[in-house]
Amino acid sequence: AVEALLRVPIERHLQGRRVAIVVDALDEGVSIAEERLTWMHRCWQNRMARLVCLHLRRLPEGVAVVATSRAAAAGGGYEYLEHLMLSRDAEAVTRRAVEALIRPADAYAALRGALRGEGGGSEAVVAEVERRGRGSMVFCRVVREVVERAPSAVGVAERVPAGVGAAYRAYLEALRGELGRAGCARLVELVRVLAAAREPLSISRLMRCGFADAAEVVRGAGFLFRVSPEFKVLAFHKTVLDFFTDRAAAGEEFFADPALGHRVLFAAIARELPRDGSGAGASPSAFALRHALAHGFAGGSAPGLARVVGGLEFWCACYKAGLGEAVLYDLLGAEDERGAVTAGDEADGACGDEASLPAILRDAKRFFTRYNVELARDPDMIWLRAHDSPDECWFFRQVCERGPPPSGRLLYKPSAVWTPELMAIRGHDGAVYSVAFSVDGKTVASGSDDKTVRLWDAATGEEKA
Repeated sequence: AVEALLRVPIERHLQGRRVAIVVDALDEGVSIAEERLTWMHRCWQNRMARLVCLHLRRLPEGVAVVATSRAAAAGGGYEYLEHLMLSRDAEAVTRRAVEALIRPADAYAALRGALRGEGGGSEAVVAEVERRGRGSMVFCRVVREVVERAPSAVGVAERVPAGVGAAYRAYLEALRGELGRAGCARLVELVRVLAAAREPLSISRLMRCGFADAAEVVRGAGFLFRVSPEFKVLAFHKTVLDFFTDRAAAGEEFFADPALGHRVLFAAIARELPRDGSGAGASPSAFALRHALAHGFAGGSAPGLARVVGGLEFWCACYKAGLGEAVLYDLLGAEDERGAVTAGDEADGACGDEASLPAILRDAKRFFTRYNVELARDPDMIWLRAHDSPDECWFFRQVCERGPPPSGRLLYKPSAVWTPELMAIRGHDGAVYSVAFSVDGKTVASGSDDKTVRLWDAATGEEKA
């Protein structure tokens, strides 16, 4: 598309002219700030940053790319742009802070119209809105909505909200009279899911998540949310979700915890996914396959996550849908098994094994990193590769439960990926020259050049004496 729509026309029709391409709102190219990921992973998931780095930078000389982004936005992409473009001998990337936008005349005219019936102080209110919002059209629009919903809330300049967050709070407080506390609570439940989603959710998807009243809740939220012609729920502006997910700004009543939204999404997705050997969920949607792991991990190792991570049927479906590599990025983005991913799922009966989630996660990272390219070409090879894995691999044990092995398999299984090392026991100050197990195998004795003999618990590695 870049070749046909940009490079060729520029070379043919705009030779000798300088061309500027504006990429607005670069920070919105990634739909969720994955705090688990490094800035490199986060920026790589930003599609707009990738477009600029991998394609627009190849345009002819004389083409300048101007990208805008909120300075504090996670995943804005600036670091990645600078890293990639400077490392490839491209022209220097410069960053300039823009303190204020051009005055949005139409927005302020609409605010004056809303303030007309509030006495003679409308100009003072408009001036205060412009000062506090520093010319922000979004802030001006939110204040206008507050005025229209509760005229007395912003009748004089002193009552103008201190910022966009305070303006959203004032609007919701005005809305509480119409929705009631139960209606506001239901709105917050919906926002949790919308804030957690990695792409706009359709009404039908929200209904699968338990929101049969999604359309009604969206209508009750006024201008904050709307339903697009494609029946997807969209926020008025990115700052709406920023407000709801900021506990300090929203307060306890309106705070929407995205972690709870991730759990709701994962629970709904898990019902679609195939279960190994059960035949259930034979045709999961691309949405379910693409986002299952991300929501499972972001939800704090949600129940059932081990079954998904360790499910051969799930991974086979991902690769058949052409999503294997993208899902693998989500897997690799999960923190190390000793980090935030806990063993809270190890008792999950659906796994049919005592292995904990950290152990399954470790094997999954090794298995799919090693065979990703091959599985992208032939997804059904996953069954043979599982048989070819070392006996202690989770996927080998899973595939053996499905039935007899294929006619051919590896007699020698290389241990380069699955190391035989179970743990490293450290404590001696010198080289260790002798090691022996006790008769019952529960204790390890070691002799060292530091002139000590130590006893260790063989199961945990803890020093006993």
